[in-house]
Amino acid sequence: MTTAIPALPACSPVLPSLDDSYAVSSDTIAAFRRDGHVMLPGLANRDEAAAYRPVIAEAIAADVAAQVHDHELSLAERLFPGIGHLWKRHEAVKRFSFARRFAKTVAELLGCKSLRMYHDGSMFKAPGGPGTPWHQDGFYMPVDTDKVVTLWMPLIDVSATMGTLSFASGSHLHRKVQKEPPTDDTAGHFENLIAEHQWPVWSCGDMSAGDACVHSKWTVHRVPPNTSGRLREAFSIIYVDAEARLLDSQDPLARAMIGYNLGGLPGGSLPDEALNPTIYRAG
Repeated sequence: MTTAIPALPACSPVLPSLDDSYAVSSDTIAAFRRDGHVMLPGLANRDEAAAYRPVIAEAIAADVAAQVHDHELSLAERLFPGIGHLWKRHEAVKRFSFARRFAKTVAELLGCKSLRMYHDGSMFKAPGGPGTPWHQDGFYMPVDTDKVVTLWMPLIDVSATMGTLSFASGSHLHRKVQKEPPTDDTAGHFENLIAEHQWPVWSCGDMSAGDACVHSKWTVHRVPPNTSGRLREAFSIIYVDAEARLLDSQDPLARAMIGYNLGGLPGGSLPDEALNPTIYRAG
């Protein structure tokens, strides 16, 4: 059984360019560096989001249909299929994931001269889809830099009841505070940290198609379940400083992530340009 993706009309091969710049103010940059997250209203406009939505939905549907499982799918797997690295298989999605506008904006937030693709993925979540407890993305990212961010963008208007993100503002400044993979049982650890450090909790709330929230790899965040009656259609892109190298870790989880996202290269290596290409350089 797979998550139902709505049928959409065949998409046009003519897609809008996403190469122009988005105005990023000094206040926005300062807020991102202070809080570890920031909202970017209209990073893609409504027409652009509407144009790319069908090609992304069709790519996800194709990849879900092609999945072969050697076990009975769990409820979470059925409701929230993990589809990543779509850019490698779908040229139209690659145009969206490699958008210069998005990467340039992220580079300005981070203060990076160049960025490479770490991962892109489906954030489609069916009605009733489960939430994700408090966690740090950096727990799963074995690279030797703090300059890694996730860009999360809805392709349709989404309400808070569909499951938009909440962040513990300023938590990224404490770097790694996660000790184990997130579960409902680890929620108390983060709740205690939030209370101890008095990190304000900020929610994205309702978002319009093409809005984006960007957060650091160390920003503590969570996602509530989709309690609405509608599929949440969103997409994520993870960027990493192009000069970052892989960590030399023997941790099984870290090695699994290096294998899945970074081609299984040894510690100290620069990522392979074919697998994790540099998609933005300043200038």
